[in-house]
Amino acid sequence: MTESNRQQVREKELAEICAFLSARKSKYGAVELLVKSLLMSGEIDRAFALCKQEKAVGWSGGSAAALLYGSIVYLLSSGNTACTLSRNLLEDYGGGNTVFFDSYDDQPIDTGTSGFLEIKRGLDQILTASLDLNRYRQWVVDIGEQRINHIVSNKHRKAYGRAAMVLGSLAEVMTAEGNKNKAGSLLHEYCRVRYNRHVAFRREVRQAVDKSQVLRGMTDEL
Repeated sequence: MTESNRQQVREKELAEICAFLSARKSKYGAVELLVKSLLMSGEIDRAFALCKQEKAVGWSGGSAAALLYGSIVYLLSSGNTACTLSRNLLEDYGGGNTVFFDSYDDQPIDTGTSGFLEIKRGLDQILTASLDLNRYRQWVVDIGEQRINHIVSNKHRKAYGRAAMVLGSLAEVMTAEGNKNKAGSLLHEYCRVRYNRHVAFRREVRQAVDKSQVLRGMTDEL
């Protein structure tokens, strides 16, 4: 089978899965699975329509909004491999094997396929098509900052690392777009102005920034 034929089979199977899950959105976990399938298909508009009203909480337990956030920061950074935090977030939120429901008894079926790699494949198709992503930019900033503020202002110390990753991913997007000074200002705002007294959070941000290839060297004022 040629690569073109394999791609056609993949697209057909994903279209069938999306249609099946669209009819079962009321089932527990079905929306997250639908969003994951849409992202694998490169259908970012449909995924966004399902998630744009989602909240910035509960991401660590599996969330359609988390999947979409990770996907959009990956796209906004143009899939830059030096944007380590953005890539890690996508892998965390979309990782693990893809699981779908059996059409007869609703028992989950593990497909043995890496969710992260399949989502990345769909997103790379979007990058190749040069789709205008500006309509998603403000949503990413808003929900990302909502997540950071929810975690830190409520002193969820065990989640400070996750908040730092989200903050770092926003800074990575700005840096990838050529706005390194803006990225530095964002980090400074959260670490030195808004949450200056939250020493543990600032430490997590410094550690996250050190892990990012594009943000390294920006920790001096954090």
